[in-house]
Amino acid sequence: MEQQQLQLTQEQKELLQIPRAENEIKETIFVLESRKAYAPNGFAVEFLNTFESEIISGLCHQAFEKGSLPDSHREATIFLLLKPDYDPLEGISFL
Repeated sequence: MEQQQLQLTQEQKELLQIPRAENEIKETIFVLESRKAYAPNGFAVEFLNTFESEIISGLCHQAFEKGSLPDSHREATIFLLLKPDYDPLEGISFL
């Protein structure tokens, strides 16, 4: 599978370089709609709300100081769960 590269305008790049305050991150998490995962990492809003302080104090500070997220945040483990009484050779058989 070929990975596509996201192309940003110069203005978008500059906006992303502006340091964000902790209160901006908290406000953003607070206004997100429940029962949704807004990023490819799959973290639901409820998870972000529950662990808000740990996320902001740990992960965000590290990202701001080092300029990037840890390598572990670019990895994923995917488990396929077979639905009961479905043929495992059919694509619709998994959750």
